[in-house]
Order: sequence, then C-alpha cells, then structure tokens
Amino acid sequence: DHYNVGVAMINRGDLESAMNHLQSPLKLAPKGDHILYAMAAANPGMFTAAIAISGDGDEEKAGKMVKAGWRIFAGERDHIVAPGKSAKMARALEQAGANVRFTIYPGADHTESWLRAFEEPDYCAWIFSSAEYRGPPKGRK
Repeated sequence: DHYNVGVAMINRGDLESAMNHLQSPLKLAPKGDHILYAMAAANPGMFTAAIAISGDGDEEKAGKMVKAGWRIFAGERDHIVAPGKSAKMARALEQAGANVRFTIYPGADHTESWLRAFEEPDYCAWIFSSAEYRGPPKGRK
C-alpha cells in the first residue's frame, strides 16, 4: 500500500523519491496526517520533527512518537477533520512527553487551516532547523 511503499523508500535511503511519493497532495490529501502519525509510531526516532495539519491519529501510540518535535494545526470550523481530533493528538503527545506546539485557527475551515499553517512565519525555519534524517531504525536496512 501507499504507506509501506514510502517507508520502503525511506529504509533504502531513497529520501527524495519517498518525499515525492508520500507528500503528493493527490495521494495523501484524504488521509495525509493519519499516515504521518502511523509512520512516526511505526518508526520511533526516525524523525526529529513533524507537522500535522487537520489530522487524526492513534493516541494510544503517542509514546512511540515522542522523539519528534510536533507542530499541530487545526481549524476551529473544520468539518472534514474535527479540531478535537487534532487536539486529542496534541494532548496525547504532550502527556507522553513529546515537545508539541498546537495551534487552532479561529474561524478557519479545513482548507484555511492548511493555508494559515503554511503562512506561519517560522513554518519552514522550524521544520528545517528541527528536521534531521536519522536513517532507518536499528535492526532495519
């Protein structure tokens, strides 16, 4: 499936192809952050930074995602992914010990939450200063 293909690309060191594969808005738009949370949980310690916009994940796996710093964004009027789902993940990650910065945009719907997140003045600076590829988890090649 889409997720496993992306992880296989990462594990063999083909990061450019993995990023192109996993970040395709046509492929990930409906469940992009669900896959982000699943990848972070399945590969603890692989990523040092993650940004989730209007997404949901399995809060029971938050303990596996604490090595990454998190920026989580949601729109107050998002009817596609309720902002409570993003808040749930932010709380679970914080309680598990992750460094989390959570932002709810007042009056924003699903699309506006994405646009506003990308307009954050430190969006790119944060991800590039925090992100460092660490290679596949130990025991994987």
